[in-house]
Amino acid sequence: MGVCFHFVNAQQGKSPGANRSGDSSAIILLINKGDSLGSQQPELALQYYSQADSICQAIGNERLLFEFYSYYSWLLNNANKFRQSMDLCNRALEIARQMNDTTKIAYAYMSIG
Repeated sequence: MGVCFHFVNAQQGKSPGANRSGDSSAIILLINKGDSLGSQQPELALQYYSQADSICQAIGNERLLFEFYSYYSWLLNNANKFRQSMDLCNRALEIARQMNDTTKIAYAYMSIG
């Protein structure tokens, strides 16, 4: 399942002041580009994910950040960037705890291993 599906579902939790159409569209575009390159060109995919990360953080949407960190960490892990991947997994866990979402907490722990 592609990352875009999860980002579209995460849109509901967006903060009221965020530019929903512009920011969300840019994030989805960057994620889709990175997703399409994931296994063939992981370094280029990481560049797209890094750009999406900047936008995600500017928005401050916890659900979107959680989903993004979950997928970004997977890509980092596949690119043998294990420390960075673990850092993102821990950030996702912290977000899940702040949200008090037990399903997301469990998912984050599974990602950490």
